[in-house]
Amino acid sequence: MANNRWEQFRQPQGFMGRLLAKGMNRGHLALVVWSLSLIRRRTPTKMLDVGCGGGGSLRELMDTFPQASARGIDPSEACLTVARKVTRDFGRRCQLQQGAAEKIPCQDESFDLVTAYETVYFWPDLSNGLAEIWRVLEPGGRLLLACELSPSEKNRKYEARIAGMKIYSSQELAARLEQAGFTNIEHQQDAKGRFCLLGEKQGGSK
Repeated sequence: MANNRWEQFRQPQGFMGRLLAKGMNRGHLALVVWSLSLIRRRTPTKMLDVGCGGGGSLRELMDTFPQASARGIDPSEACLTVARKVTRDFGRRCQLQQGAAEKIPCQDESFDLVTAYETVYFWPDLSNGLAEIWRVLEPGGRLLLACELSPSEKNRKYEARIAGMKIYSSQELAARLEQAGFTNIEHQQDAKGRFCLLGEKQGGSK
């Protein structure tokens, strides 16, 4: 039972998964709101939230950019059930679909902003996930990664308890973004250790 409880963080399922998705919406709200300071300077029009969870990040993005449309993908149907309720007031502006970073179910160059909140820990192949995001971004589009966890003795317990979880440092993620071809990489970190990375796809700007 204990192992199942920890596995819910990687792949929320059923009733407990829906409860977890609601809790993540509350718990990650401060991270989402804080990260918006990085992207407000250029208003996006077509957004994708990878690993959208219970839809809390999508709701904040839609409220912040009322002229934009958005799509959220997540591998967990339990999370998407919660997200549909959270985002239903946005109607057709916000679309939800089952999917994951390693195989994004969207056409090439479909978005000018891709966000990923508290999700890179669970991507089975970080390089492949970044390549997929690169594929669906327009030239000049941007990727925003935001995380609450950094490598530490305290956080090592999560990697030990959740199969396949990998916690990255901000420096490691910045290097991986650069390897994937992203440029103009910006980094911000707050007093609590939360960090955001913003990278741009080469090829011009909107």
